[in-house]
Amino acid sequence: MRRLLLPASLWQRIRGLWQYRQPGLSAALRLTPTGWLASVLLLGGLLFWLARRDAVMGTLLVVLLLLWSGAYLWARAMMRQVRGRRALRYLAVQVGDVLEEELGLANRSLLPVLWAELVDHTPQPVYALHQVRLVDGRSVENWAASTVCARRGVYTFGPWEIRMGDPLHFFQISQIYEDRREILVYPPLAVLPPHLLPRRKRTGDALSLRLPLAAETINAGGTRPYVPGDPVRHIHWRTTARRNALHVKNFDPEASTRLWLVLDADAAAQVGEGNGGSFEVLATLTASLASSLLNERLSVGLFAGSGLAIPPRPGKAHLWNILHALARLEPQALPLEATLAQTRALVSERDSVIVLTASLQAEWRTALRTLARGARGGPQVLLLDPASFVHPAARGQAGRAAQLAALLQRDGVRAAVIARQQIRVISGSYGQLRRWEFTSFGTGRVVVRRTPRLAGEPGKPA
Repeated sequence: MRRLLLPASLWQRIRGLWQYRQPGLSAALRLTPTGWLASVLLLGGLLFWLARRDAVMGTLLVVLLLLWSGAYLWARAMMRQVRGRRALRYLAVQVGDVLEEELGLANRSLLPVLWAELVDHTPQPVYALHQVRLVDGRSVENWAASTVCARRGVYTFGPWEIRMGDPLHFFQISQIYEDRREILVYPPLAVLPPHLLPRRKRTGDALSLRLPLAAETINAGGTRPYVPGDPVRHIHWRTTARRNALHVKNFDPEASTRLWLVLDADAAAQVGEGNGGSFEVLATLTASLASSLLNERLSVGLFAGSGLAIPPRPGKAHLWNILHALARLEPQALPLEATLAQTRALVSERDSVIVLTASLQAEWRTALRTLARGARGGPQVLLLDPASFVHPAARGQAGRAAQLAALLQRDGVRAAVIARQQIRVISGSYGQLRRWEFTSFGTGRVVVRRTPRLAGEPGKPA
């Protein structure tokens, strides 16, 4: 109705007296209870002065009007001239890393901000961002907040709010920042017992590939002396400089073995919840096994049902694809036998399969036997022993994992039992996510010793 009575430009100017908007930011100014009381007194004093024309009342009315106007102009300046900043230093970290966040308040007004309260409206905040700051006029206040990432997953930061007020507390300003950022917390890597790692030859390892020309692959296993006719791009300059003679890279043939890691994500088969639950341990076990196999130059893939299929590929860079999928994976209502049935359509005759599960149900043995007829060399099973967890559901499970492993061995399936205590997590296994570190000399010179890895470069060494 008001927009019909007033021109749009005039309505925008009137609304600008108590609201301010720009992309990603909505700010509003409202009266506090003290401000409402002052407004009522101002209006009542005005009516009293108009009725009696009292000089004392007029003086008080002018003073109150000046205070009210000054508080409004101060609050309006903060609404339009103060800006907040919130930036994550990293967008990808692992469990156990320190998550650092840079916060800032910039005041472009000549008037200081006596108090600014930061309130986080994230549905499930990673840590409590409830702080109060003071900012002088024409200045910037920066600080950092940090927390230790305790659990794998995807976390959202934002929206968040800055609340401010004038010195008389007549008005309160609310600035809501709508920007949202997602951060991935990858599962940690762990040291695995040697008997869990498959020891096998890749196709192409036992015999040299008979190719008409030398195979140029991404894997360089060493160097050799230069022979006339070798391409210049194959020269390994470090070895050449060290030995004072030309040496070229010696490329390894590509192995054709593909290995699938099949993770049982059935919620009904898990023991415990949170970091102490079996699903988090399985995620760590899967990530660690993928890292070890990729280091052996095997092609590794991941399948966990419900459309989560990472095709097998070689190379250490492929580990980040697997870790990205594991960071987002949650337990689901999908029995292991259904997962194995879906895996059958992905596995070819030259593929190998490793099944990782905490399920002691015998129903999935039939699906595993069907899968064994399609996988080269038969599948392997890694059983996470539920009895190794301190949980009521683990009572009475002692020895059952070993019994199931014996049955699988009788079926011709290689099986191994692993306890939770055998998985030793490595701190900073992806490369330490470091902070800025400086060295100061007596002359006043400052040199950067260490720099942090940026958020968009999870695979780049720090």
